[in-house]
Amino acid sequence: MTRIAVLGGGVMGEALIVGLQHQMTPSPIIVVAEKRT
Repeated sequence: MTRIAVLGGGVMGEALIVGLQHQMTPSPIIVVAEKRT
């Protein structure tokens, strides 16, 4: 769950990731977050 922390989101980060997962589409935000880790 480092990606949520990288997104600096906390609750907002979770909402973004959960929303992306619900859409079941490629998530560039998570990819960028992984690269920034």
